Amino acid sequence: MKFSLLFKTVIFLLAITGFLLITKPGWATGSADVDGNGVINARDLLQIIDVWGEISATRPEDINEDFWVNGMDAAWVIKNWGETVISVTPTPTPSASTLEWSQFGYNPQRINWTPVEINRPWRFKWQWNAAGPDGKTQPASHLTVPHLVQPITGGGRVYMVADNRIFALSAHNGQVLWSQGNLGGLLATPAYEQEWLYLPSTNGVYKLNAASGEINASFTGSGGFETPPLIAGDRIYVVSQPGYLYALNKASLNAVWQYTAGSAGATMPAYSSKYGVVVFVSQDLYVHCVGQDGLRRWRTKPTPRQYGEPARNNKQYAQAQGGWPVIAEEQGLVLLKLRLDWNTVYTWSPFPDTNQEIRANLISQPGEQSLFALRLNSGEPAFIPAVGNTGEEGWLESQPILSIGSPPIIAEQAGRQVAYVIYRNGQSCVMYNYCDGRWDATLGEMLLDGNTITGYEAGDVRFIAFENPSPSDEVFKLNGSGAIIFHNHWQADKSRRIINRSSQLGNSFNNPIQTEIAPYVVWSACDCDGDCNPRLYPGGSGYGSCFGQCHSDITTHYCSSLYTYGDQRSYPAGFYEYLNDRYQDTWPKYAFTVVSDGMILYRAPDGGLTVLEAGNPY
Repeated sequence: MKFSLLFKTVIFLLAITGFLLITKPGWATGSADVDGNGVINARDLLQIIDVWGEISATRPEDINEDFWVNGMDAAWVIKNWGETVISVTPTPTPSASTLEWSQFGYNPQRINWTPVEINRPWRFKWQWNAAGPDGKTQPASHLTVPHLVQPITGGGRVYMVADNRIFALSAHNGQVLWSQGNLGGLLATPAYEQEWLYLPSTNGVYKLNAASGEINASFTGSGGFETPPLIAGDRIYVVSQPGYLYALNKASLNAVWQYTAGSAGATMPAYSSKYGVVVFVSQDLYVHCVGQDGLRRWRTKPTPRQYGEPARNNKQYAQAQGGWPVIAEEQGLVLLKLRLDWNTVYTWSPFPDTNQEIRANLISQPGEQSLFALRLNSGEPAFIPAVGNTGEEGWLESQPILSIGSPPIIAEQAGRQVAYVIYRNGQSCVMYNYCDGRWDATLGEMLLDGNTITGYEAGDVRFIAFENPSPSDEVFKLNGSGAIIFHNHWQADKSRRIINRSSQLGNSFNNPIQTEIAPYVVWSACDCDGDCNPRLYPGGSGYGSCFGQCHSDITTHYCSSLYTYGDQRSYPAGFYEYLNDRYQDTWPKYAFTVVSDGMILYRAPDGGLTVLEAGNPY
């Protein structure tokens, strides 16, 4: 569509008017560098004018992602006129599977981020343990998957634990190639290397042939193993339930040494190759750092709280279960998230709106600190992260409680490591007419030193454009792939791709690091397009009206817009696990997104896998 010079001039003046009328901060999340040449100028505005009025969910000209190219998009170009854009280039998918997600957290540091990014668009590949033959509803044969289970890959297979069995699935179509049971209680993700699987169980640790499932070796130890093992070099590291850290020979599974924590084990181990140490947390909230010789390097308790159930207002208690230590090798740090009481949501309601104020508040009330940054060489605090407590709301004996939320993920951007966190900042409240401590959460980039971005110190957080990632009491696990950040909410995987993280961005909610939508995945989608009269949720009276019109089928699992079943929320274009079935309502709800071997694997809160790959979604 081409326009006259007079029309373009009029549109230019309207765009300026639109710029003056913009009052809602943070509304535009796409890049104003429409043509991708690195600078925002007249070429971007003319490109918008040439497709003026078009309706599309994918056009780069739709900067504010309202599916319509119009004056608001042109206004955003005017607002950012002349800015130089630092783009984020996706890491191409390697031809060889050298960067597979082969153990919990991707690597021994448990960073839950891979440099590999699958080129978009994406299309449905297969499902497992999810919708039945109709492609919509959950069958009676559905299997239960423990909380701390991520899908891992290796040898052209995907490995999952469910109902006390280990399954090997074809990476091509999800077909079960083999399964193995009678190994005791299986509660955690195995680890894969060179056609061997290392599987923890309440009976011990097993080494299985990854092609057949046959047992090659086993180790009993003292007590069962309920958290994922760790592969590093020629050793397997595992933490037993009674609190013993074992270093096992990878070939034989014989114990090289054992370390005694003196308290029950609470987390899986993480490993620093730079410092040659293993870090884990015991139930009594002590962090243990152990050398490759099995000797303690340091032991510290970073919080003044004691171990116990942190119910509604039990501010003397905290827990580490459900989390894990995360190691930032470049800065020599271990990051640890603890579970605190639900009333931390209201300690400051809403949270302060600057890094300095947030940090000052946490220093004044150290029991409110839930995220810790410790030095790997000493265990001493490196800095106070400007991050308030978040988690998922649940109930215990009629009292609200919070889950542990998400540990940070560590990503490499522009050659430097940064952490991505969901944190709290009062500036986020501009999104709502009313705001208290439940509504001040947003996504942020936390700096791990004072050298990455000028003007920021270690522990400061920059805003990332991410529309309502969650209320403060609906925060779940984060995963990352290249420039994409996945937030695995109980209702949907909400994903955004960073497209501009210039040092001039991120200093306020109104001026965030810029992102664009990556495909969403809704666990339970609602469709009443001609099928519901009145438009209530299918199968019953539901919770209200269903406005979803999901023009999809079982071969694509894709909708141009998504509307959730059981809880009325709408999302952009993406995929679904179930249609008109299975409102997710269990606590805690663990979900993970793993990118590996050319696939995007979504482990839903119910344990089902929805797998995507590069290609046309239709």
